[in-house]
Amino acid sequence: MKENSSLFEQLEALRGHDHYPSPEIKDYLIQLYLPTSVSDLATNLSNITSQFYALQLQSIGATYGVDQIRVQSDKLFYQLGLAKAEQAVAKDPMITRDCRALILVVISAIYTSSPEFKFSVEAFTPNHAAIVLRGVDRYHRAAKKYQIDSYLSFPTLLPFMEGVRDYFQFENMSIQAFPSSYDENSTIECVYSFKIE
Repeated sequence: MKENSSLFEQLEALRGHDHYPSPEIKDYLIQLYLPTSVSDLATNLSNITSQFYALQLQSIGATYGVDQIRVQSDKLFYQLGLAKAEQAVAKDPMITRDCRALILVVISAIYTSSPEFKFSVEAFTPNHAAIVLRGVDRYHRAAKKYQIDSYLSFPTLLPFMEGVRDYFQFENMSIQAFPSSYDENSTIECVYSFKIE
């Protein structure tokens, strides 16, 4: 149990009031099921989130028709963009109100919700900002697993970016995505460019 004990101790606020039938069963369950690191925990939570997304869209397609899969996915990501922008402003009411705001919100989303992505900020000025996201697109991976990927538009994060833009009411901002192809593991590199005309 030594590998997992450090993480278990870090999760004391959440797991500290659990009651097990015996210390042996507690040790057994922690060793078998508790992720071995914070990184593993974040990845597991991310995987569950993407599976929830794909299963919900699969159900929507079965109930309302496959054309609704993309529509509902785009709406979901757009609303998430609005929500993440609102959270960022709540944490920093003085957040810059130009292209750089989108970069800041995207990075906040990666920190809290998208551990698979690595980022590189390529431009960071008031009128032009660009960010490269590299890594596994968990939503693409889950959509492939549940065979709904052909009904979706990728990259799925484009509506998210539009939600962030619209939260800040940047009516004259263009957003472009320049994705590479997905590999068999749903790994992608995508450049998102934000410009105020």
